[in-house]
Amino acid sequence: NSELVYKVGNLTLLSDKKNKEGSAKPFKIKRDDIYKKSKLQITRSLVDFERWGEDEIVNRQKKLAKKTKHTETKMPKPSKKDDA
Repeated sequence: NSELVYKVGNLTLLSDKKNKEGSAKPFKIKRDDIYKKSKLQITRSLVDFERWGEDEIVNRQKKLAKKTKHTETKMPKPSKKDDA
């Protein structure tokens, strides 16, 4: 489904080289040859899936959104020096 391609739940972090290497390959090959070897936990977590379809993408997107809600990032207050 082309609507799912750019959903957050369908995205992961890969180098340009790995992204190009896996772009047209089936999920199981990407999972075993690329995701499994990643140094990033968010990418390695894709190894836990047997298949990759709409349900998996939607559920992963919900989990990522939930994690984001619980992650608080605060910007440092600018110093008076920054106002000059």
